[in-house]
Amino acid sequence: MNKFLRILRWFFSSILGIFLTLLIFVGLFASSVSTTLKNPDNLKNWLSKGEVYQNLPATVGKLIQSQDDMGGNEIPLGEEMVDTTTTEVLEPHWLE
Repeated sequence: MNKFLRILRWFFSSILGIFLTLLIFVGLFASSVSTTLKNPDNLKNWLSKGEVYQNLPATVGKLIQSQDDMGGNEIPLGEEMVDTTTTEVLEPHWLE
């Protein structure tokens, strides 16, 4: 009986330890994400360093082109036309 209680105590203490460790790591991650997203300047810096503003027009252009290729091609869109239009509409300075 004593051995069974020792095993049961070990099992519950292990489960509690894993739970508390996960809780600490999830709490740290959530706090970090919350701090970053609540401060607009931090978010802008992060997006600028990742060159999201510069790459967005090309990414949107590729998405439009892929949708056009998948569809019925009712309105033929050339790749150059899509690139020009997305660059004009999604200007990096405007996005910032």
